[in-house]
Amino acid sequence: MCVCEKLDYRLTGHIEETDSHIDRITEELKAKTKVLEIQLSRHVENTDGNIQSLRQELIQVKQQINTDVSDKISECNSQVVAEKQEYQTKLLKINQEIDKLKERLSVNLKGDKNINNDDFAVITLANDT
Repeated sequence: MCVCEKLDYRLTGHIEETDSHIDRITEELKAKTKVLEIQLSRHVENTDGNIQSLRQELIQVKQQINTDVSDKISECNSQVVAEKQEYQTKLLKINQEIDKLKERLSVNLKGDKNINNDDFAVITLANDT
């Protein structure tokens, strides 16, 4: 065998060995890529599930807040209405008492009369007419 043939033989061996290494590396890369793809897919599914869960929780929290706020507003409105009615009743009584006092005053201004209330001092008005 001549030197060229030996070189050719050795080069062919190296090429075949290199091709074998490249093929093995390619297969390893394909396998690792597939594993990474599966892991990434699972991660995406988990993340999507977590996001969906958080969205659902957020919706529930918003609904609860809206319900709580609506309840508080209704409670406040009821309290305002009740207090308004209470004060209107008191105001009506006060206005009635004022009307009674005006009537008594008007009668008493027509002549000398005593204004006599059970709980108050007696006031005598003298009319100068």
